[in-house]
Amino acid sequence: MGMLPVQSVPKIDGDIACAVSTKVDGDIACAVSTKVDKGIDSAGHAKKYKGIASAGRPKVDGGVASAVCTQVDGITNSVPAGELDKDHICCRYKFGGRLGEGGFGSVRKGIRLKDGLKVAVKYVRKTKRTTYITTAFHPKPLPLEIALAVMVNREPNCQCIIKLLDWQDDPDHYLIVMERLVPSMDMRTFLKCSGGILREQTAQYIMWQIIYAANFCCNRGIFHRDIKLANLIVNPTTLEIKLIDFGCGDLMKDSGYSTYSGTKPYFPPEYHDRGRYHAKPATVFSLGVLLFGMLHGRFPTAKDLHCLGNNRSVFAVSKECILFLWACLQRHPERRILLEQMLYDDCTC
Repeated sequence: MGMLPVQSVPKIDGDIACAVSTKVDGDIACAVSTKVDKGIDSAGHAKKYKGIASAGRPKVDGGVASAVCTQVDGITNSVPAGELDKDHICCRYKFGGRLGEGGFGSVRKGIRLKDGLKVAVKYVRKTKRTTYITTAFHPKPLPLEIALAVMVNREPNCQCIIKLLDWQDDPDHYLIVMERLVPSMDMRTFLKCSGGILREQTAQYIMWQIIYAANFCCNRGIFHRDIKLANLIVNPTTLEIKLIDFGCGDLMKDSGYSTYSGTKPYFPPEYHDRGRYHAKPATVFSLGVLLFGMLHGRFPTAKDLHCLGNNRSVFAVSKECILFLWACLQRHPERRILLEQMLYDDCTC
């Protein structure tokens, strides 16, 4: 892809009518860092993160839980007086329209009542498969998604990862309150608005931020496991990226993993070949799939992978980009580029 200073934001193709900044603002501070692990605490450090409000909130009873469910999923804007504990999360936010939904529950717009801050509120129904873990920063077991979000948001945090503002763990569900970028859209929508593909320079700038976020997660002891277009929020004006949704994540394990909770097109080949995979090589493969999709508007096929290694002239991207994709999408994990090295490759720096 050639050499691109990370502080310059490329102009966007397609029908996105927005003024693109030529300088990265303060909110993308981590995108101009030259080291991934500088100042990053270890995963088990028992440091309190000041920006997360609900770590010590008590659980509420079943009747209150039902009221919360009604409020979040029914888009009511007020909580009946006397039904909720004054410390409950629903007393601090006003919930609005739906931003997205899935098998887990839904994500809605919200407003923090004390200052009018725009937020996103994720409501997740608990099931028999909901996993709890105990961590150094909280005395009681927490749903895995909440625990991972708190771990990755400990200071110093990463501006390329969505900021956790608040959370509540109730008997039959949990709520996660996150920052909400305005303007913003997910990467799937951004691609559609850009004509289905991105210019190489634009993809390069976006990928650097995603790779930084992936490294940051691993350095915090977290395997995101589902880095894909739908889990990336982009500000179309600045190209600021935020990685979201730790619902498929896990703690880093030296022994690797034998089950996969992410999205099938991003699965690493070794999951099928060997029945086991490891966090960093699997992340590298998924990032290669992601970059290929941004540049070509589709997932790579077996023929594409063959051409990357043997007939590179069929791809309308630079030699550096082709070599980078080939290094990410190697079938054997031992042959892939290291996750840490991706930040300094000619294709991304």
